[in-house]
Amino acid sequence: MKQDFNTKNYSANEMNDFFSYDVFDRNQKHIGNVNGLWTDNSGQPAFIGIKTSWLFGKTHVIPLRDAQIDPEEGHIYVAYEEDKIKDAPAFDTDSELNSTQEQEIYSYYGAQPRTASTPPRQTEMATGTQPPLQKERAGQPEEATMQLHEEKLHVGKREVEAGSVQLRKIVRTEKVQQPVELKREDIVVERVPAHEAQGTGQPFQGQEQVIPLRREEPVIEKENIVREGVRARKRTETEQENVSEEVRHEDVEVLHGQHHGEDRTIEEKDRPGLHPDKE
Repeated sequence: MKQDFNTKNYSANEMNDFFSYDVFDRNQKHIGNVNGLWTDNSGQPAFIGIKTSWLFGKTHVIPLRDAQIDPEEGHIYVAYEEDKIKDAPAFDTDSELNSTQEQEIYSYYGAQPRTASTPPRQTEMATGTQPPLQKERAGQPEEATMQLHEEKLHVGKREVEAGSVQLRKIVRTEKVQQPVELKREDIVVERVPAHEAQGTGQPFQGQEQVIPLRREEPVIEKENIVREGVRARKRTETEQENVSEEVRHEDVEVLHGQHHGEDRTIEEKDRPGLHPDKE
């Protein structure tokens, strides 16, 4: 069950246990594990340090003011977001914090110190105790193995319907003009000598003769013929597409602390100096 961090005084053993706690930001997102602990002049926790990157990253310092703790789950919930903590001041876990550094931390987080006390002191373990080095125990393994997995991306192919094409005939009408020669008859009146004229009828009597005139006119006929054919067929084209997907892989994180009462393991390259609390 969560409780405010400053509602009680913590014993040496309880502060020892902090090094096995997981740390979460204000949005309850896991951001790391306790890697350092600084106490105030009363011997109570004031700051914790966590690593925000794999393996040998920097240790960023976070005030415990307004934090919450769940001892049953082994969780500490700080009052700041992960992005804020990533850019926080970083210090070595084996060094004490002076008043200037303390004020720098509080100013970065926009917080005020609880009291104008002496500088907080750093503790690797609880007050007055020397952090024990790992020692051999009967039946305890000297090494540990862990399988690390990763996801590999395999891209397959399948056919899906991408649409359809429909062919249909449509009728378009256009006007065509084509020239044609047409004949027509007309009358020509000629005057000829008298001996060439053939007389019909009586002199000085009226006479009429009818000569029919003819002409050609266009006759339109339309013939239906096959102009051309249309053939539709499918063809296959190949194109390259980049497929993007997230894959996961496991890595290992080295944590320093106690788990289930076992001795802490110390790596010299991570923590070059070990010493008990200094008053």
